[in-house]
Amino acid sequence: MSELPGFPWQGDVSRRDGPTRPPLSDTTRVRTALLELLADDPSVVRTTHVWLDDLEQVLQRPLPVGGDVSGPEALRTVVDTCLSEPFGLRTLEQAVTATAGSSATARALAQLADEWQALELLPDADWSALRALLGDLESPALPALGRQAAGGRIDGLPGHCTTAWSAFLYLLGLNVPASGLPPAAEFLLLLAEDDRFLRTHGAQGTRVLGSWLDSWARAWSLEEELDRARRQAHRAEGARAERLLMVQLAPDLLESDRYTLSRWVGSGHGLVPGDEQSVTADEVASAVAGVIADEVRAADTTEALGAVELILPLALLNLPADLMRRDDVDGIGMRDRPVVVRSLERLRNRASHRRWMERWNRLNASEATSSVRWNRLDDSVEGFQLYGALASDAGLVGCVLSTPPGTGSPRGQREARTALQLGIPLLLWDIEDCSRPDFRAAAEELLSPGRLTDLPDRLRDLRRRSPVGERLVLLWDDPYRQPVWSGL
Repeated sequence: MSELPGFPWQGDVSRRDGPTRPPLSDTTRVRTALLELLADDPSVVRTTHVWLDDLEQVLQRPLPVGGDVSGPEALRTVVDTCLSEPFGLRTLEQAVTATAGSSATARALAQLADEWQALELLPDADWSALRALLGDLESPALPALGRQAAGGRIDGLPGHCTTAWSAFLYLLGLNVPASGLPPAAEFLLLLAEDDRFLRTHGAQGTRVLGSWLDSWARAWSLEEELDRARRQAHRAEGARAERLLMVQLAPDLLESDRYTLSRWVGSGHGLVPGDEQSVTADEVASAVAGVIADEVRAADTTEALGAVELILPLALLNLPADLMRRDDVDGIGMRDRPVVVRSLERLRNRASHRRWMERWNRLNASEATSSVRWNRLDDSVEGFQLYGALASDAGLVGCVLSTPPGTGSPRGQREARTALQLGIPLLLWDIEDCSRPDFRAAAEELLSPGRLTDLPDRLRDLRRRSPVGERLVLLWDDPYRQPVWSGL
């Protein structure tokens, strides 16, 4: 193996090689931690005969532990055997946690199993610098970063991933996609721009992550994939740095005419929750306008507040039009920033998130082909026919509705609901009449030039120069930006 002086890896290792025995120092450290963990938990010691029997059944052979199965010699035999078996430590974790052990023991076992798997996968990496950087780092953005790094293949991180280090080790165990970077590498790219990471480690921490990624890419021949991922991250850097206001309206579970209004402010994945309030249906527009006005006043200038995202139930998706009419009175700058809506129902429906993430990834992939469907009034919108028409197009990322999805429009609601169920992240409509020639011309202008990723900014520009823009509503739903739910 060739040496890589100046980089945090000791040498190259082919991604096609099988697991290799980790260095002796790491083996000793993990072995010592395992022995102490098992011996110090009374419930583990007390039930050794139970979980040991389960372990032997999975390994398909008895272990030579002697008569005292819970003694120190027996534990050493169990640990050494599991460290020498493929996936042996993972098997030990599952056997112990299924029978006994505190939550702290279960969490520590899962973390050690993840770390051992990582050491086997990358035995020549120098883990000390990365462990020092990530070992104690906690961030509220970790679940969102994990989802995004895995490309929508997981709903979130398991409970034992409490730090950036444990999250990285867990993601390292996920399968590598046919193209692109491993999920753990994507995670390091995203983490390098996390607010908590930057406040804790600054530019030096970013350089360490960059060097680690460079060495990993060389070792696994992933230089092109890493360069492409960095270019995509650079294009999105402005959007992540922009100050964002997210407002959610959730129906009250006890009073049908009331909503819980929640807010978050921040940038990227680092959104900070604000106060909640209960409002009636008649107060919704004025309450949301008041929240936006508060954020505008809190900033030095109106430009300091960037995009506004409104997470709304289906019945309220036309809310931006009401806010446009209030703009001149409240001075909330609806024409000065991108304002989009998102679906509350889809955010809460975990079963649809996989398809949602896949279509969003397609929308944002520069090399992918994607399509937008124009629904027509003369189309049949029977549930099964519409569902089949939308589901049959794997490249579909958006729909132009044939009629607005307001409470008085069953057809518009049916079109929107079907598109949301199928994970389509982009919907566009006119709140008055989607058959108007000026709406069709405006929609064609928005959807034709450039990539769809610029759509919110282009809609903002249209609202500034044309009255028709004030009637347009854009549902622009990023599955990776999910706040803590409110109003449940």
